[in-house]
Amino acid sequence: MKILYVYSGKARAGGLDLVVRQELQALVGAGNSIDFFARGSYKAPEIRNLTLRYTPANLISSLPARYYYSAQNRFFSQLGSLLLRLGDYDLVIGWSTQARNLFRAANKAGVLCVLNCPNRHFNSPLRNTSQENYLWPAYREHDLEEEFQRADLLLTASESARKTFLINGYEQVASIGRGADLSRFSIPDERLETPFRVIFLGRVCERKGIFQLLEAWKKALLSNAELWIVGSIPKEIENSVRHSADSTVTFWGHQAHPEKLLTQCHVQILPSCDEGMAKSLVEGAACGLATLATRESGFPIQDGVTGYTINRDDTQDIAARLHELATNRQLCKKMGESGAEYVQNHLTWEKFRSRFMMEITSHIQSTPKT
Repeated sequence: MKILYVYSGKARAGGLDLVVRQELQALVGAGNSIDFFARGSYKAPEIRNLTLRYTPANLISSLPARYYYSAQNRFFSQLGSLLLRLGDYDLVIGWSTQARNLFRAANKAGVLCVLNCPNRHFNSPLRNTSQENYLWPAYREHDLEEEFQRADLLLTASESARKTFLINGYEQVASIGRGADLSRFSIPDERLETPFRVIFLGRVCERKGIFQLLEAWKKALLSNAELWIVGSIPKEIENSVRHSADSTVTFWGHQAHPEKLLTQCHVQILPSCDEGMAKSLVEGAACGLATLATRESGFPIQDGVTGYTINRDDTQDIAARLHELATNRQLCKKMGESGAEYVQNHLTWEKFRSRFMMEITSHIQSTPKT
């Protein structure tokens, strides 16, 4: 196939960029020819990089993120639609909040559309009226829903996210999960038993449940225990977050090599209210950590086996789970080992690439040519 892949990011080796690179690797491995339109590049013989490092959106980079990134995304979507009209493509792949005009052109040309929905459940932020208060170029509910409706195939990062689309009437939805690099993330040869350490890895914000976590941590009343917070803190809440933490909490900031910290901990926790799939939880599980996370985190917890599903607003129950794992180290260790085994069997990047190509191929084969 000849594929147009549009992504407004830089295609570096971390975050969503890493997922993009894995998808490109899978497409190349299947023998496809790809035009990759992005702010970065991916070097492979079968890929023609159409790199645009600077755009008009760079002129408004000082504005709030929702406006800057939306402007960047709209620019790539519009220019991508022009590329699509000029080329003879079999398939176009885009990302949510980056594909509305691109998919309009693809629908008109009869080109199949695949939409990555990376960090999204259908109802978040959809159905949230505050989204409609944002000014252009910010994306709003109707922009997102138009992308979903125009896509021939929606790819979610977890089964829990997929179900939110299904119950809202979308049928062509597949969960492709995420992966961990097992050469970096694995169970250490030796892990100190004390102090008992719990780690929160990700952007330190209300959406990810930082305030609920700090409240639950105080209620747990654990002895010889530490809570490690790893991730950047937005300036607007930094004082509140630090004020809510006691002396057993350590703030590490953003870390380029989180595996060095994960392998020193026993439990990972994420009381998030909205994730497609928290990649940090996949990596933590690969390091042998028991997992406490919400259903909305996307990570497929096997309750009582790899960890426990928590309700982010029930801080008393979270505290009880923390206490249980702190006082039953054998259970904690066994859960961590089961989580690592699950990742090895289901959530490596190799398996991610296989799932991605399986869904793409299956959908193309089942779609009548126009």
